[in-house]
Amino acid sequence: MLLRATESTAKAADRAREVPANYRFDGTGASGLSVERRLLPRNPANLDHKINGRDYRFDVSDRIVGYNDSLEPWPYDLDKAKELVEEAKADGTPVDTKIIMPVRTAQFPKVSELGEVLREQISQAGLDIELRMVDTTQHLQYQTQPFVTDEGPIAMLIQHGNQAGDAQFSVEQYTLTGAAQAEFGDPELDKLIEAAAKLTGDERQAAYEEVFQYEHDNVVALAPIAHQTVMLALSDRVTYEPNSSTGDELRIKEVSLAG
Repeated sequence: MLLRATESTAKAADRAREVPANYRFDGTGASGLSVERRLLPRNPANLDHKINGRDYRFDVSDRIVGYNDSLEPWPYDLDKAKELVEEAKADGTPVDTKIIMPVRTAQFPKVSELGEVLREQISQAGLDIELRMVDTTQHLQYQTQPFVTDEGPIAMLIQHGNQAGDAQFSVEQYTLTGAAQAEFGDPELDKLIEAAAKLTGDERQAAYEEVFQYEHDNVVALAPIAHQTVMLALSDRVTYEPNSSTGDELRIKEVSLAG
């Protein structure tokens, strides 16, 4: 699960300034730093800020080709988040501009509670967040091309599941310029993505690790919030083998009566 920023949200200050690793002079960075993931509502939403005991860092798990194990997780640092907002304000950025955060009603258990927590925590950094609970049709207007463009800066709460098992499925949706769910892009990142798509094996793995590292260090279009696990109740009268798509779809042809 991630927060995705529009270009007007992400450009909350001058990106050319040198900053320490993990800290960005932008709205997405301030948002990511202000979220205390340990306080997010869990059961029954089955949210976790860790994967295999390690802090959640990006939108693909360790079972996906291209997963980068060396990415540093976003720390909780409210003081630094406030500092970023104040520096942006000093640079002339209108940080008091309202940021709309559309959240899809009933998308998963406790989604409205999660939206409230995120709004409160990000607001503590000094950003003006308006939580907007919307239905699926409305949410998709914000999430996919052509985007809503007349409501100012937007921070999307979105889910992402990679059923394909390969990083290309993720980056071509969210980080490639002009992608279906990419509000903006980066020419250098585009080059890395296009080069990685042509590779196989270990070279492909290494290339996508570089893609994720570059996005993490230089673009920051996405702020990882939590990893969602899948809970499946299976009757002893049914035979079904869970797979990478189970959290998103269940194909009837893969289910049969036991015995």
